[in-house]
Amino acid sequence: MDKKTAFIILAVVIAGLIIWNVAKNKAQEKAEWQEELKELQREQKVIDCQNAGYEDYLVNWDSACDANGFVSSCSLPMNIAKTINETYQDALDRCIVMYK
Repeated sequence: MDKKTAFIILAVVIAGLIIWNVAKNKAQEKAEWQEELKELQREQKVIDCQNAGYEDYLVNWDSACDANGFVSSCSLPMNIAKTINETYQDALDRCIVMYK
């Protein structure tokens, strides 16, 4: 084998290794981005769930105000407020467990 042929073979091997390495890195980068996207989507589901829990909390609070003859966003008696607050906290906790 002459030097010219050896040089061409070496150049082709090096080019192949570079292309293989770039492809491998791109595949790994894509997998990392997909994992990051999956985590962000999970976090968004938790936030959406907790927002829905908060909306329910506000409705429950105002309903309790109305049922006790008070205006919306009133100051409820401690025993009623405690129950509504505990229900809200349970809803927040369920969101985290559901999308863990």
